[in-house]
Amino acid sequence: MRAIATKGCELSKDAFSFADNAVSFESAMDWALRLAGQHGKNQFGMGLVPTRYYWVLLAAWMAANGISVVQINPYAVKQAKGLEDNNQDKNDTKDPKLIADLVKNGRYEMPYLPGDVYAEVHVLCTLRNRLVADRVRDANRLH
Repeated sequence: MRAIATKGCELSKDAFSFADNAVSFESAMDWALRLAGQHGKNQFGMGLVPTRYYWVLLAAWMAANGISVVQINPYAVKQAKGLEDNNQDKNDTKDPKLIADLVKNGRYEMPYLPGDVYAEVHVLCTLRNRLVADRVRDANRLH
C-alpha cells in the first residue's frame, strides 16, 4: 500500500506491507490516518485491484470502517505499466503508484460488496471452489 495525494505527490516513499487479517487492516488504516494527518489531509480513499479473493476482505473491512473503496481493472494496471516505463515487471513500489494514478484520473469502478447473508454465500462459494480445485489436484496426484 502507498499513499499518494490527488495531485500526484507521494506522501509515502516506501510501500506499507500488511497481512490479510483484521489486525493488519487496522495497522494499515492507522498508517494511512497518520500520513493524512501529517500532510493536512482530512479524507482519503483506497483503490484496489480485484485479484482472486484477497481484495474482498480488505474492501469490506475498509468500507465497514468508513473508508471509501474503489476498484481498478487489472487490465488497466497492466496497460499503465507499459506506458509508465515500457516494463511489465510487477513490484510493490511501482504497482501502488500506478493504481493511485488511475484512481486520481477517475479510471475506477465502485465495487459490489455483498452484505449479510449474501456475504456468507459468497464466502461459501469461494470455499467450495477452492475445495473442488483441491479435490481435482489430489485426484490427479493419485492418478
